[in-house]
Amino acid sequence: DNVGEIIQAGGFTALIHLVETGSETIKLEATRGIMKTVSRHAHTLLSLAKDGGIAPLVRILISGPAAACRSAIDSLARLSFDEENCMEMIRAGCMPPLIALLEADAED
Repeated sequence: DNVGEIIQAGGFTALIHLVETGSETIKLEATRGIMKTVSRHAHTLLSLAKDGGIAPLVRILISGPAAACRSAIDSLARLSFDEENCMEMIRAGCMPPLIALLEADAED
């Protein structure tokens, strides 16, 4: 499986770095890349968490490009199957931006 080999070779680490340091366009594309990978290949979820992907995805919710929020939310939702991942999301501050997004949707 090529995806497994890419992840083992540091694919998530590279995408996470782009989410943290890239321009808004790069952050959007890197966040989409993460989301597409975890949505198509569930076995990559643990690697994403282990490689430090939770906090950068939460930061996208807090201050990232609006278009990247959907991909970040999707990836975080997939990661939430694991209690340890949920605790890491809470420690990273995911609740206030998620609540704000829900409230904004309710107003629309």
